[in-house]
Amino acid sequence: MPFIKGKRAVLEALKAGHALSAIHMVKDVATAPELAPLIALAEDTGVPLYTATKDQLEAMAQEGNTQGIIAKMAARKELSMADLLGRDHPTVLVVDHLEDPFNFGAIMRSAELFGARGIVFPKDRHAALTPGVMKAASGAIHYLDLVRVANIGNAIDQLKRHGYWVYGTTPEQGTPLRDWEPSGRVALVVGNEQRGISQRVLRQCDGLITIETCGQLASLNVSVATGILLHHVMTHRSQSTDS
Repeated sequence: MPFIKGKRAVLEALKAGHALSAIHMVKDVATAPELAPLIALAEDTGVPLYTATKDQLEAMAQEGNTQGIIAKMAARKELSMADLLGRDHPTVLVVDHLEDPFNFGAIMRSAELFGARGIVFPKDRHAALTPGVMKAASGAIHYLDLVRVANIGNAIDQLKRHGYWVYGTTPEQGTPLRDWEPSGRVALVVGNEQRGISQRVLRQCDGLITIETCGQLASLNVSVATGILLHHVMTHRSQSTDS
């Protein structure tokens, strides 16, 4: 993922200290008052600033909707499951073959905001870490431990051996979310937009959780459902700490 795009994503990369080799901006964007903090931070950290046309930016990023700004970044260090387990995150998210880049980015944003600092996802048949994904994540990617694995099932086995309780999410036949009291280390599994979680992975889960709804539609968007689940875990941990 050589480029990130969008004002928020580039600003968060700078704030997080991620190595950027250059920032390219459309002239009108470069002179906008709201970009002053970003430009100041880039200058303070020695990141070169260049102006370019909109077409040039989109050609470099190989995507549109850049908001007039992109940044070239160094490759992220690939983390292993051993790296992730060594960090003992209380909450980890396991993503089972998402296809929509926006959903993946939105899930990262919710994960960062609600305290799930580790995300495990498959190398194949899954949305790639494109500039569009990072823009949808609004900079969250720079604060998360991301682990790509060859086999989700094997990763779940490792999480369980390390003491994580693994919970899958289903639109029905699970424990209602309001009745679920997460404790200890938790790994939440969310599935594909159309097919949900695979049957093999469901069998590996220690429990299944359902978000009850009252409308006519069959299910929630996966990124919305993930945000609700992660917020539930965060608030329950907070209440347990306070009591």
